[in-house]
Order: sequence, then C-alpha cells, then structure tokens
Amino acid sequence: MGSKPYPWFYAVNDRPVQIVELRGGSTDCLVYDHKTGNFVTDRSYLEYVTPGSGKDVDELNAAEFAALVKSRRAELVRKMAERMCGAKGTAEQDLLDALGATVNPAPLGGVSARVRGGDIATFEVDLPEGVLLKGDLDARLGDSNRLPQTGPRASINLWYGVDVPGAAHRCSVFARFDREPQPTTPLAAVMFRLDSAHT
Repeated sequence: MGSKPYPWFYAVNDRPVQIVELRGGSTDCLVYDHKTGNFVTDRSYLEYVTPGSGKDVDELNAAEFAALVKSRRAELVRKMAERMCGAKGTAEQDLLDALGATVNPAPLGGVSARVRGGDIATFEVDLPEGVLLKGDLDARLGDSNRLPQTGPRASINLWYGVDVPGAAHRCSVFARFDREPQPTTPLAAVMFRLDSAHT
C-alpha cells in the first residue's frame, strides 16, 4: 500500500471504508454502517483493501470519499423516512424501533439527536458542517417547500414529504440551514416528523 499518509480512503463493493492512524502509530479500519450512517470499526475489511483480495475495491481521494459518504447518508435519510412511515405508534420507542436508530450515538454522523413522542412525534439530528448537502437531499427526496422564517436571522427550513403506499403514516422531513440554501449548502439539522397518511 506504500507509505502515503493516513487516512486512506476506499469503496469496497461501493461501501465507504477508511484506514486511519491511531495514537502510537497503529492503524484501524472504519467501515460505513448502512443502517445508521456512522462509521464503525471492522478490521476484517483490512484484508479487503489489499491487492488480490477479490473484492471490488476502488481507492478514492478525500474529495471523492466525502462525496460518496454524503450520497450514502442522503440515501439513508430517505430510507429512515420510509421506515418511520411504518412506526407502530407515536411513542418515543416506537419511533426509534421504526427508524432503527438511537439517540446516542446519533445517526447520520450527527453530533446529537432528540426523540419526542406524542401528538407531534419527531426525531431530530444535529449535523456537523458538510455531513449532508441540499443537492444530495433534493436528489433523494424530490421537491421541497420553504417554510416561513420566524425572523431575519432565523434558520431556513425546507419541507420534504415522504409516502409509503399502504402505510398508516407519512413522514415529513425538515432540513434546517444556517444560510440561504443552494445545492452545495450543508444542512445544520434534519428532523423526521410522523404524520397521518390521511392528512
């Protein structure tokens, strides 16, 4: 693999994988988890990125890797919204069970998450800069509606609707931005709200 500096970036069967250096000079292998959108340690993938492993492996630069991860996380937003449509009820645990998510750790590479059950059942994730971009979300969720701002310095929120045929619920996805959203503008947060399929 040579002596190039870490991290090293790969797509193994289109799954993002990164080799990172730890304190003391050892290395670890972080693999993208399709269910949560986070990276988890899986050292078995070390053998997959070596020549002759038989796996479909592409070596990526940092920009290509970041774009791939953003794309995967945007796909996961769509999947999480579809899962939420199948929630058994509006209790907090019903939402978490449907989403396949936890508050800690937050999914989607988020820094924190909150769940609220009841009449207005929601799951919200605060995102670091650059985890998701508006353009990636548009490509997965379609057209959005801009919500009225509560003040000149308030965040900008876009609404996307996700429906699953036959489901008891539909899901509203709200994307929050700290500045005027363009295709390359990063989301500050994403919130999933459980709505009646008949509203």
